[in-house]
Amino acid sequence: MAIFLNDNVLNAALNEVKNNVTEMSLCEGFTSTAAGGALTTFTTDGNGITGELANVNMVSGDFTLSDYAGGRQATVAQKSGVSVTANGTGDNVILWNSTTNIVYAYTGLTVDRAVTTADTVTFNTWNVQVADPV
Repeated sequence: MAIFLNDNVLNAALNEVKNNVTEMSLCEGFTSTAAGGALTTFTTDGNGITGELANVNMVSGDFTLSDYAGGRQATVAQKSGVSVTANGTGDNVILWNSTTNIVYAYTGLTVDRAVTTADTVTFNTWNVQVADPV
């Protein structure tokens, strides 16, 4: 039996990310108890995410929706020269909203990165993907 889901449905999920993410952060030790990719809230320390090492503002124009071989994706724009605000070892990147404290997506780094406040970082482009049904 064939399964079909219109791209507009997949885009609705990606537009939730595109239209609501206000920050991208490099963090150390961030974990989420979200099951199945559900949105989740987290605790902040008053200055951002606990364990946040670097942060950059995001706007909807920083996301481009497109097809990929397995579904739809939002490509996150590269951000360069981002100042590091705390010493530590970054192990993941988080897309979140600083007003609602909702985490919309996060990804682990392939290789952890030790940083100091003397450093700047580049957030390379990456994709948030929603797969076609199978």
